[in-house]
Amino acid sequence: MTTIQTNQLSITELSSVMQAFEHEGASVRASLRSLLQDKETIAAALLLSLSFLKGQALDRVTIEELSRVEPARFNQNLIDFQMRCSIDGGAMNMGVAVLQERNSQEVCQLLNRLLVYKDFGLNRLCILRSAELIEDTPEIQNYLPRLLSPEIGGSFVDLQAGAITTLLTVLYVFRGRRKYLINVPHIVQYLEQENTLRRNPILRDLMVTVQM
Repeated sequence: MTTIQTNQLSITELSSVMQAFEHEGASVRASLRSLLQDKETIAAALLLSLSFLKGQALDRVTIEELSRVEPARFNQNLIDFQMRCSIDGGAMNMGVAVLQERNSQEVCQLLNRLLVYKDFGLNRLCILRSAELIEDTPEIQNYLPRLLSPEIGGSFVDLQAGAITTLLTVLYVFRGRRKYLINVPHIVQYLEQENTLRRNPILRDLMVTVQM
């Protein structure tokens, strides 16, 4: 595992990073409605932020590895990525699936496919979806309880707007870092100084699901 070496930010570096987060944060908030329908971008934001926490203990859970779900031809991007974690000397391989589709029939079909997540070598599956979307698509109540049952062992995390806004901002700052004349260690150091990721409700809830 490659460790990103960070040092205390200088005043100039801090100013540049803060400017990047302020600018990209405003942009994300302005377009949040459309971004919440973008599964790939949300998954990318989650994956990036989790990668910055790799190797660190968070609520007794340490992320050891993040990777795609294989075989890809069967997964077809349904499960966005998998997290191999260690906890209390044990191991857990959890799949993460962002499910923000609005069409009820499509959502039910996807949930039905997710019931066989263990065929991918996963111990657990966590679905991330906005709570209000569940209320707007009552048909999924026929599928969600079964997925979350002890027999299947799935879990659910609410894709809270405020928390995902923070993670999307991190993603866009990362993608636009050269524009702001900053680098990855600058971003990581700023996130650590502000404790941005470790206190993010979505990331913390993901760690809780690993322990269930």
